[in-house]
Amino acid sequence: MLTLVAITFAVLVLAFFLGFVPGSLITASIAGESKHRGPVALGFSIGIGFAISSIAAAWAFGLFGANSYALLLIFIALLSLSLIILPKFRATLKVWKEFGRWDSLLVLLPFLTAFYSKPYWDGLTGLKLTAGGGPDIPQNLMTVLSQPAVGSTWSQGRDNFLAFLGDKNLGEAIYHLYQLPSMQLQAGFDYLIYGTRWGLSIPFAQLLRIDPSYLVIEQGLTISAGLAALGLIIYGFSRLLFSRYSLSFMLLLAAISSAPLMVQIFNGGMAQAWGLPGIALLSCALMLTLLLKAKGELTPGAFKGLTALSAFGWLANAVTYIDSSMTLAAVFAISAAFLAVFAKRELSFALIKTIFIGGFIAAVVAAPYTYAAISTMSIRLRLASGTGFLFNYWPLPSEMLGVIDIWTGKAGVPRDPVVMLIGVLLSAAIVFLILRGLLSKTAWDRSVSILGLSILIVCGGVALWAKNTSLGSNYSYVKVCTYLTPLFLLIIGERMSENLKFKQAKNAKNDTPLWLRMVTPMFYVVVMVLTVNHVNPALVKTQEFSFPESMTAILNDKAAQDELANYNYLTSYRALSNVLGFTGDVHWVGKAPNDQLLGTRMNNEMRIICFNGDNACAPKSPEISNNILNKYGFRVFQSSISTKDYAALKPLDRYYAAMDAVGQPRFEVPERFIGGNPLLKPNT
Repeated sequence: MLTLVAITFAVLVLAFFLGFVPGSLITASIAGESKHRGPVALGFSIGIGFAISSIAAAWAFGLFGANSYALLLIFIALLSLSLIILPKFRATLKVWKEFGRWDSLLVLLPFLTAFYSKPYWDGLTGLKLTAGGGPDIPQNLMTVLSQPAVGSTWSQGRDNFLAFLGDKNLGEAIYHLYQLPSMQLQAGFDYLIYGTRWGLSIPFAQLLRIDPSYLVIEQGLTISAGLAALGLIIYGFSRLLFSRYSLSFMLLLAAISSAPLMVQIFNGGMAQAWGLPGIALLSCALMLTLLLKAKGELTPGAFKGLTALSAFGWLANAVTYIDSSMTLAAVFAISAAFLAVFAKRELSFALIKTIFIGGFIAAVVAAPYTYAAISTMSIRLRLASGTGFLFNYWPLPSEMLGVIDIWTGKAGVPRDPVVMLIGVLLSAAIVFLILRGLLSKTAWDRSVSILGLSILIVCGGVALWAKNTSLGSNYSYVKVCTYLTPLFLLIIGERMSENLKFKQAKNAKNDTPLWLRMVTPMFYVVVMVLTVNHVNPALVKTQEFSFPESMTAILNDKAAQDELANYNYLTSYRALSNVLGFTGDVHWVGKAPNDQLLGTRMNNEMRIICFNGDNACAPKSPEISNNILNKYGFRVFQSSISTKDYAALKPLDRYYAAMDAVGQPRFEVPERFIGGNPLLKPNT
């Protein structure tokens, strides 16, 4: 834990250093006469720091070469710092004097987010890699390891990919992605060329140039730093909206205590977590635009500040994980349309100008990334219906907020009727709270409720679409709802705060004391915190693998790396076997969908590799004694089938040959996993 706390602090300090000048300028332009601009500037600065990192990643991998990331980051930072030379910009630094004594509690936030990252602890000071059944965690880890081999830039990586497969374009090559025999290259081309997940992968790939064993910090740091940055941004925004510190701290706790997010990350949501600061900045820009416009306080200076905040939000989020940006864009578009019809056109136009002009600026600022993302967008949309894994249940709104744990039960067990009833009642209360402002005469109340309605419509639409895909998986629905949770919580917080701003209730006939009116929000927050602390230990019990810090020594062992790279391997068909991909450049030639092109590997000997304790991997062929991999928990065997004979088989026959060689009982292989791209096939 202590190591995670230290590196979380380090990331936040670096982000603050990168973003504190533009954070100061934006805060001064939009915060008006507020006396709490210090925490606002702190949150915005850290979020903008993540955005600046994304800009550097976009131009590094997009044009100048991935290894130029650090130089670009330094250049942008110096350019930003040079602004304080001008007196009018230097004057905005006075916002940093406006901290209250209760704000000092924010120093505890990295301790809390590190505690929430407990599944990734390896003792008091160590870290480990661990995950559930989803393949995305190994994919993320393989991506950062493979980046140098993929290519220095996106265009170079694209050309390398097409040259290997012999395809003419990416649309054609996507059908053959899984024919790459290298596990790492397969992941790297997928996430860097098609997925364009540069905001997380490029910085970490540069970190691994220092020492590949730093790979072990990626998972824990991603969630701890991402949550901490999210919490600081949300807290800063709340200091503009709420007069009571208690409400601000409750909203902060609610924002970071997301059980669904913990489950997502455990099963493969690392990029989503790193993109949280961008989601928070966009949510704040949206809410502040509506608030200032409704009050008639959207000055030209405030408009410029909010547009800049929006641009930084798009950059921090899209370059890291563009899927969530597309979801937010849908919510903003629906909100703008509804505001024009049911509220005031002025509010709609203000939202469009702030959010979408900011988006256009972001697209220009990250032009190389924008080109790559547009080039692969249609392919990504086609892949969306075939991706992900199935959660146990289709969660209700209250469950998506982390109220009650439905995430860690046994698959196939029917939902408890009592839990279902509680979830329905709590969800109904939340929806009523969100929508009650639709009939209000106040433009601000109506606009906030319209925004909440837009979120419900998008989530409902995605659920309907996902239910009717060939997979019928709830993965996309849960993922989209998770993206929108920070904005949804801001709306809930604002709605609840209406009756908590003063000792006297908003309704003059309501004589309920303030402490009693605080019970409802406190109840929700306490339950969310308790749920997270219940989910994390339960996740550990369902882990498919645990890769301790001591195992990372294999990444610096040249003999072991050569051993892994020089042979073709077969192993058991288990989620655990994906770990092989981030131990080295492993060629698991029996990996689904089992139609790898082995022409370049024909002269490499076939072997069988097993994890110690993997009972499904029990070959009858002789074991190779005194192998360098033994000390890292592997057993290596001779193979009963040669690479040449294996390559001559059809995909289904390869599966059965691999099972026989490994000693794993044969099982029926689903049709969609036999050759081709499983994500582009129906669920058969």
